[in-house]
Amino acid sequence: MQKMKAILNSLLIAILSVLAHPIHCHLKMDTGLWAACNQTGTSAGFKPRSSFDSTEGDKCTLAFNVAVRDEEDAREFCALYAPWRLEKAEIDVKDQATLACKNGWIQMFGSCFRVPEEHKVVTFPKAQEMCKAFGGTIASLRHKYIVGVWRRYFRGVNQIWVDASETWHQYIQKTGTVDGDAFAIAFTGKHYDFSVHPNSLIRINPEIELQVLCEYKPEMTAAEINYLGRRYSEIYYPSVKVPNGILVRSASSYTTSTNNLEVCKKALRPYMVDVDEVGPFECHGSPKDIAKRFGVDVPNSNAGSFVLTNVMDDIKCDNMKSAAIVHAKDAAKLKVMSDSRSLPIWCKLGKKIKFKVDVPPNYSLFERANGEFVAHRLFTEKLSFDKASERCKADGGFLSGVNDLNEANKLGALAELAGLKTAQMWLGGKRKKACWKVATDFNSDTNECSRNRVIQWLDNVAQDFYTDWWRNGYDHQNPSSIPTQIQICLTYVKGKPEWADHNFNAFLDDIECTWPREFYCTKKVTVLKDEQS
Repeated sequence: MQKMKAILNSLLIAILSVLAHPIHCHLKMDTGLWAACNQTGTSAGFKPRSSFDSTEGDKCTLAFNVAVRDEEDAREFCALYAPWRLEKAEIDVKDQATLACKNGWIQMFGSCFRVPEEHKVVTFPKAQEMCKAFGGTIASLRHKYIVGVWRRYFRGVNQIWVDASETWHQYIQKTGTVDGDAFAIAFTGKHYDFSVHPNSLIRINPEIELQVLCEYKPEMTAAEINYLGRRYSEIYYPSVKVPNGILVRSASSYTTSTNNLEVCKKALRPYMVDVDEVGPFECHGSPKDIAKRFGVDVPNSNAGSFVLTNVMDDIKCDNMKSAAIVHAKDAAKLKVMSDSRSLPIWCKLGKKIKFKVDVPPNYSLFERANGEFVAHRLFTEKLSFDKASERCKADGGFLSGVNDLNEANKLGALAELAGLKTAQMWLGGKRKKACWKVATDFNSDTNECSRNRVIQWLDNVAQDFYTDWWRNGYDHQNPSSIPTQIQICLTYVKGKPEWADHNFNAFLDDIECTWPREFYCTKKVTVLKDEQS
């Protein structure tokens, strides 16, 4: 006789799928696992999860004094007597209940089950209504051991209504008296309307009255996705675990003309999620600068295009609107690829979590491509650069910075709302002190005083700076370059001042710091996970 132990983990329902519908839950633990611990006398070994969205769930050691032949026999036993997710099978068998069921429901093979009223018998239509009232459906045959598990856990149940797919039809037993079109399991086989072998699957008149077993499918969790990813890896291609989900590779190759949404639906079908959106890669900018910045559209986000800076250089926009991972000898690289190439597709399944943001009064929220949230406000009183900076600090912020064109457009929109059609507003950037008496280098991208390096963002209000942000004059380039006429402080250009050219996509100019100007202030915004999500 060998003693088996089943270590069972359960994880709270969290909202998990970047491409799936959001969910809500507030469960603290899986009560079914806790009850199983108590029933086997091992409640002292129950360890609840650390938080509601933990990737490690509730744990318990269940002891069974049974004889087993080998690890496969142990696996078979655990499937029947501990129907949580099996993590590892050996004489000490480790299971994981990757989902969490509501109080009163018991988890089995990834679903939650309950007998709503143990002694009540109803017709099949009434059973459907009863389960719907409890937030579920009539229980379905999903696993080869599930009938034995039901009978073990729901003692006192004789015959129950069930649902069954076509794969189960070969096991249907004829009653010879009340056959019809509604499925049922006859645990005892004895009923005053029929008599069959115990545990038979029958198809009978829906007006017969039987007991009811209800089922609902809990929403996907981090642990469940990781478990399914491991199983998927055993059958198809290895899935890749990332901090907020997993990546799953399609089995076939496709061109970009393929409906990526449909491909990912197929690839993610084993995960039983509703895929409803896929974020495309798109080519942005002109051929000369696309090698430096490759935009990835982020759907339903203020951030606009996420900018990738490590894209390989041989890029042209014509027929090159796709991104691919190229495995080279030294390292894998992200490369812009021809649309006509046929390649596998990686689909990401990950968290889609709601956040709450406390936006300061009179400020406008902006989500940067790096995930940072900032708030901007336009002050229309005209002050010098130093006075404007003091005013922002008195308000709890700093003069604003910008990280990309989308954020610059946000500032322009604030000016529009304020009625400023043509104006220059202070930003939190100044020429580096080392370049105050040095001409701007227009021929280099690496010189400390080159166009993309000469300005320093103050107070860490931004990190990025690009040459094509400078608004040139109709007869000169910016920033200022004559050592005796160097201008130090940075402004945002709105509209077309008299000195400016017609390139409205450019938005920066340097001027004298003492000139009175309107100004933008920014505040960093704290983002908290919404515990209601």
